Amino acid sequence: MRRRAASNAREAVQTGEQPLRDGEFLWLHINLNNARARHWVQSHFQVDDDFFEEIGSASSRTRLAELGEALIAVLNDVTFSQEERSAQNATLWI
Repeated sequence: MRRRAASNAREAVQTGEQPLRDGEFLWLHINLNNARARHWVQSHFQVDDDFFEEIGSASSRTRLAELGEALIAVLNDVTFSQEERSAQNATLWI
């Protein structure tokens, strides 16, 4: 698998407009808690509304699920050290 890299929003849009070859994927790491970021993604990329509904749901349980023709993964922090205790967990939606 190969990935394409983009270092800013303009490059991300330009890269996203190019067709992907077999084995390639485009990864954008975006904090969708920001309403402007969500609007930007919806304006520049073809993302199913189901995706935004899923990440807006209250359920952050770890899982891998089929969503249309895509997969969605929800991953949560795992602590391996007994000495480190955190009251907060971060959730990553992919």
